[in-house]
Amino acid sequence: MFHIVLISSLFALSLAAPLNVALPNVALPNINGLPDFSDILDNVTDAVKSRMSDLASKGIGRHVEELIGIQKKLKIINKIAGEQVKHAKKGNTNTASVSDGDKDRLGKKNKDEVLDSLLFQGDMLLTEEQLDRIIENTAQELGWSSDVLTKLGVNSKKSRGKRQAIQSPPNDKHWALPISYYYDDNIPDVTRQVIRDTFAFYANHTCLTFQESSAAVPRIQFRNVTSGCFSYVGFLGSDWYGAPSSQTKCTVCSGAGLHPVNLGEWFCSTQIGSISHEIFHAFGVFHHHSRSDRDNYLSLSAANQADNQFTKLTTSDSYNYGTMYDYGSVMHYGIGGMTAKESLYQSTMGAGLGPQFGDIVLINNQYQCFCQSATVTCANGGYPNPNACNTCLCPGGYGGTTCSDRDPGTEGGGDTLQATASDSCQTLKTSIGNDDGISNLYYQKSWFHIQAPAGKQVQLIFNQAGVSPGKSYSRGGGCNNQGVEVKLISGQLNRTGTLFCGDDPVLVSTPSNFIPFTSDSNLAILQIYTRLNKFNLDVKYRYVDSTTSSTLPGSCQPCKDIYSNCNELANYCTDPANPEIGPNCPVTCGTCPT
Repeated sequence: MFHIVLISSLFALSLAAPLNVALPNVALPNINGLPDFSDILDNVTDAVKSRMSDLASKGIGRHVEELIGIQKKLKIINKIAGEQVKHAKKGNTNTASVSDGDKDRLGKKNKDEVLDSLLFQGDMLLTEEQLDRIIENTAQELGWSSDVLTKLGVNSKKSRGKRQAIQSPPNDKHWALPISYYYDDNIPDVTRQVIRDTFAFYANHTCLTFQESSAAVPRIQFRNVTSGCFSYVGFLGSDWYGAPSSQTKCTVCSGAGLHPVNLGEWFCSTQIGSISHEIFHAFGVFHHHSRSDRDNYLSLSAANQADNQFTKLTTSDSYNYGTMYDYGSVMHYGIGGMTAKESLYQSTMGAGLGPQFGDIVLINNQYQCFCQSATVTCANGGYPNPNACNTCLCPGGYGGTTCSDRDPGTEGGGDTLQATASDSCQTLKTSIGNDDGISNLYYQKSWFHIQAPAGKQVQLIFNQAGVSPGKSYSRGGGCNNQGVEVKLISGQLNRTGTLFCGDDPVLVSTPSNFIPFTSDSNLAILQIYTRLNKFNLDVKYRYVDSTTSSTLPGSCQPCKDIYSNCNELANYCTDPANPEIGPNCPVTCGTCPT
């Protein structure tokens, strides 16, 4: 289902002749009909070199010369990203841009401009070899000739194997098991616990094993040495993690043996979604929205052409194992400049609720985590759990040994409801969480199944789906704090449903704007969740078929108080001197249609 762009088992091949982009020491000429590359070799100031030296001493890069090369190659990739956006934009009217506020909130814009210039898509440290590969493959997919690559200093000789060879792990670029991890001293206890819980989740859902060790090398090392949230991508090979030597030009190389994952902001040091995201990078996973097929699902703004946030990878750089595109993947950004072509999924992007079913499917495929002799048959898109082959891993909304049951959620809440009428509506009115103002580390979740008779469909009319008046709710970049997930498509159970929060006008009906949602089968699945404030759901439901009239029965029509002070006006509902109160306070006045 969800398709995380795996770094194609990152350079999982043993390369006979590594591709090195040896940028010339002269200004690059304009190449006819292509972007202006002449600024790529701008001089690097002493101040920038000093900052690079400081970063290298903290394990971010190995030496200044390497970081200078990385910075220049990212400039090339920025140009390529602009060309990709222009090619994909034909007929697209999206003009939204990525604001600094969006990037700051998501940790994709660092306060340190030098560091920001060294990160791919805001939170990935790539080696020069990885950047070389992206440059070559994306440029060739755009139809640029080998002559162009030569002028850019790229050796375009295909010494590497094709992606088909990457589909057959194991290989020397996977982490050996158990995967070791540890923390710098300044990583707080609360962050350490979330990290442990995240690895425990992976261990329970994959064949991967982990150990917390301060001595093992190589190991994933969680750090807070600068601002921002970022990680190297994939296991980089034993040589890369080696001790300082003249060959690597290291004079300090404090990161020998370490794979740094920096957690430098509150939102990436306490949220399981952010921590899971960076760990997935360490496993070898690229961003979901950079999948090679992303143009089928996203419209991109030309306002961000020179921004590698939007670089699209090729099928040579990533392999998705046939998983569906999932707007809710923990690896999907939700920043401006991207519009979901399936418009109802706009608030699903960037929610960061933690690893989704498809994210785990991808990791299990990448590391060949399969049950060789499963004794269980899984329903509803589930598959045998490689950590316990007599049970199933289930898509969101399902649970039990065979995925035949409703997911019990976190509090034992939720329910399975029967839609018993077509000419009238029943009501599900529920809530989750409380209004204590505390932002919790983990989500409370409740799942609901609403079933219609065989051969019928479920119709939903949302009257409320939001927080209590005056309380904060998720804004922008996905419904991260709380929301409702709606699954109505039977063939997409493995995919995250549509997420809504804050009484979204796309979801919630009003007396003047009915918005019915109808399943394509006799089952509709809803999840309500929160980690901040109470989330309230009020939804009417009935069963329908393809011949059902579009006219809503009175009991199905949305009813809500329009005035914010209806409680104060309750004694005036029938006051002839104030005839507007009854229609504008129908819930308080008891005048909702029946």
